[in-house]
Amino acid sequence: MQLGLANRRQRGGAFPAALVAGLVICLIVAGAVVLMSRHSTAPKRAAQNVKFPLGPTEQAYAPNIHFTKIKLAKAENFLGEEFTYVQFTVTNAGTQDIHGLSIQLEFYDPFKQAILKDSEQLIGLNDPPLHPREERGLQITLGGIPAEWNHADPAFRVTGLVLK
Repeated sequence: MQLGLANRRQRGGAFPAALVAGLVICLIVAGAVVLMSRHSTAPKRAAQNVKFPLGPTEQAYAPNIHFTKIKLAKAENFLGEEFTYVQFTVTNAGTQDIHGLSIQLEFYDPFKQAILKDSEQLIGLNDPPLHPREERGLQITLGGIPAEWNHADPAFRVTGLVLK
Protein backbone atom coordinates (compact mmCIF):
# COMPACT_ATOMS: atom_id res chain seq x y z
CA MET A 1 0.00 0.00 0.00
CA GLN A 2 2.72 2.45 0.93
CA LEU A 3 4.61 1.70 -2.27
CA GLY A 4 1.62 2.58 -4.47
CA LEU A 5 1.12 5.88 -2.65
CA ALA A 6 4.80 6.79 -3.03
CA ASN A 7 4.67 6.14 -6.80
CA ARG A 8 1.64 8.39 -7.14
CA ARG A 9 3.43 11.18 -5.29
CA GLN A 10 6.50 10.90 -7.50
CA ARG A 11 4.42 10.97 -10.68
CA GLY A 12 2.40 13.93 -9.41
CA GLY A 13 5.56 15.90 -8.67
CA ALA A 14 7.07 15.16 -12.09
CA PHE A 15 3.98 16.30 -14.02
CA PRO A 16 4.06 19.99 -12.96
CA ALA A 17 7.83 20.14 -13.57
CA ALA A 18 7.38 18.76 -17.10
CA LEU A 19 4.54 21.21 -17.73
CA VAL A 20 6.66 24.16 -16.59
CA ALA A 21 9.61 22.97 -18.70
CA GLY A 22 7.33 22.63 -21.76
CA LEU A 23 5.94 26.14 -21.26
CA VAL A 24 9.45 27.59 -20.93
CA ILE A 25 10.52 25.88 -24.17
CA CYS A 26 7.41 27.18 -25.96
CA LEU A 27 8.11 30.73 -24.77
CA ILE A 28 11.71 30.53 -25.96
CA VAL A 29 10.67 29.24 -29.38
CA ALA A 30 7.94 31.91 -29.71
CA GLY A 31 10.44 34.63 -28.75
CA ALA A 32 12.93 33.37 -31.32
CA VAL A 33 10.27 33.34 -34.02
CA VAL A 34 9.25 36.93 -33.21
CA LEU A 35 12.86 38.13 -33.26
CA MET A 36 13.60 36.36 -36.54
CA SER A 37 10.46 37.70 -38.22
CA ARG A 38 11.28 41.28 -37.21
CA HIS A 39 14.84 40.91 -38.42
CA SER A 40 13.87 39.37 -41.76
CA THR A 41 11.19 41.96 -42.63
CA ALA A 42 13.22 45.07 -41.74
CA PRO A 43 15.35 45.01 -44.94
CA LYS A 44 12.24 44.51 -47.07
CA ARG A 45 10.57 47.54 -45.51
CA ALA A 46 13.67 49.65 -46.03
CA ALA A 47 13.84 48.63 -49.70
CA GLN A 48 10.13 49.32 -50.21
CA ASN A 49 10.36 52.81 -48.68
CA VAL A 50 12.99 54.14 -51.05
CA LYS A 51 12.10 57.57 -52.44
CA PHE A 52 12.02 57.35 -56.22
CA PRO A 53 13.27 60.23 -58.39
CA LEU A 54 11.03 62.48 -60.43
CA GLY A 55 13.45 64.44 -62.55
CA PRO A 56 12.87 65.78 -66.08
CA THR A 57 13.18 62.31 -67.68
CA GLU A 58 10.66 60.77 -65.28
CA GLN A 59 8.31 63.74 -65.58
CA ALA A 60 8.37 63.42 -69.38
CA TYR A 61 7.52 59.69 -69.10
CA ALA A 62 4.75 60.08 -66.46
CA PRO A 63 1.95 60.83 -69.01
CA ASN A 64 2.53 57.29 -70.38
CA ILE A 65 1.23 55.82 -67.12
CA HIS A 66 -2.55 55.43 -67.11
CA PHE A 67 -4.85 54.62 -64.19
CA THR A 68 -8.16 53.09 -65.29
CA LYS A 69 -10.95 50.78 -64.12
CA ILE A 70 -11.10 52.62 -60.79
CA LYS A 71 -13.50 51.09 -58.25
CA LEU A 72 -13.99 52.09 -54.64
CA ALA A 73 -15.51 49.87 -51.98
CA LYS A 74 -16.09 50.45 -48.29
CA ALA A 75 -15.77 47.90 -45.53
CA GLU A 76 -15.94 47.93 -41.77
CA ASN A 77 -13.96 45.75 -39.39
CA PHE A 78 -15.32 44.22 -36.20
CA LEU A 79 -14.23 47.30 -34.21
CA GLY A 80 -16.42 49.54 -36.34
CA GLU A 81 -13.50 51.18 -38.17
CA GLU A 82 -14.25 52.02 -41.79
CA PHE A 83 -11.83 51.28 -44.61
CA THR A 84 -11.96 52.19 -48.28
CA TYR A 85 -10.47 49.92 -50.92
CA VAL A 86 -9.36 51.56 -54.15
CA GLN A 87 -9.03 49.00 -56.95
CA PHE A 88 -7.59 50.10 -60.29
CA THR A 89 -5.49 49.11 -63.25
CA VAL A 90 -2.18 50.78 -64.01
CA THR A 91 -0.99 50.63 -67.63
CA ASN A 92 2.46 51.38 -69.01
CA ALA A 93 1.72 52.92 -72.42
CA GLY A 94 5.34 53.94 -72.94
CA THR A 95 8.41 52.17 -74.31
CA GLN A 96 10.43 51.60 -71.13
CA ASP A 97 10.16 49.16 -68.24
CA ILE A 98 8.91 50.66 -64.97
CA HIS A 99 10.95 49.29 -62.07
CA GLY A 100 9.64 51.67 -59.42
CA LEU A 101 6.44 53.72 -59.20
CA SER A 102 5.11 55.87 -56.40
CA ILE A 103 1.95 57.94 -56.55
CA GLN A 104 -0.21 60.29 -54.57
CA LEU A 105 -3.97 59.72 -54.46
CA GLU A 106 -6.01 62.87 -53.99
CA PHE A 107 -9.66 63.04 -52.96
CA TYR A 108 -11.57 66.31 -53.43
CA ASP A 109 -14.59 68.06 -51.96
CA PRO A 110 -17.35 69.63 -54.10
CA PHE A 111 -15.27 72.84 -54.34
CA LYS A 112 -12.33 70.93 -55.95
CA GLN A 113 -10.20 71.30 -52.82
CA ALA A 114 -8.05 68.32 -51.84
CA ILE A 115 -9.39 66.90 -48.58
CA LEU A 116 -7.30 63.71 -48.48
CA LYS A 117 -3.88 62.93 -49.94
CA ASP A 118 -2.32 59.50 -49.64
CA SER A 119 1.14 58.54 -50.89
CA GLU A 120 1.67 54.95 -51.98
CA GLN A 121 4.44 52.93 -53.58
CA LEU A 122 2.77 50.80 -56.25
CA ILE A 123 5.83 49.08 -57.70
CA GLY A 124 8.86 48.55 -55.48
CA LEU A 125 12.39 47.72 -56.52
CA ASN A 126 11.83 44.09 -55.50
CA ASP A 127 8.58 43.78 -57.50
CA PRO A 128 8.38 42.58 -61.09
CA PRO A 129 8.72 45.52 -63.50
CA LEU A 130 5.78 46.84 -65.48
CA HIS A 131 6.77 46.29 -69.11
CA PRO A 132 5.70 48.47 -72.07
CA ARG A 133 2.01 47.96 -73.00
CA GLU A 134 1.51 45.87 -69.84
CA GLU A 135 -1.26 46.51 -67.34
CA ARG A 136 -1.54 45.41 -63.74
CA GLY A 137 -4.49 45.36 -61.36
CA LEU A 138 -3.71 46.84 -57.95
CA GLN A 139 -5.52 47.70 -54.74
CA ILE A 140 -4.85 50.29 -52.03
CA THR A 141 -6.48 50.23 -48.60
CA LEU A 142 -7.20 53.57 -46.94
CA GLY A 143 -8.73 54.61 -43.65
CA GLY A 144 -12.03 56.43 -43.83
CA ILE A 145 -12.49 59.15 -46.44
CA PRO A 146 -13.82 62.46 -45.06
CA ALA A 147 -17.57 63.04 -45.39
CA GLU A 148 -16.91 66.16 -47.51
CA TRP A 149 -15.65 63.95 -50.37
CA ASN A 150 -17.41 64.69 -53.68
CA HIS A 151 -17.69 60.94 -54.51
CA ALA A 152 -15.69 61.35 -57.72
CA ASP A 153 -12.78 59.04 -58.50
CA PRO A 154 -9.57 60.12 -56.82
CA ALA A 155 -6.83 61.79 -58.86
CA PHE A 156 -3.64 59.79 -59.36
CA ARG A 157 -0.40 61.77 -59.50
CA VAL A 158 2.98 60.15 -60.19
CA THR A 159 5.47 61.25 -57.54
CA GLY A 160 8.40 58.94 -58.28
CA LEU A 161 9.54 56.71 -61.11
CA VAL A 162 12.39 54.31 -61.87
CA LEU A 163 12.80 53.49 -65.57
CA LYS A 164 15.11 51.06 -67.38
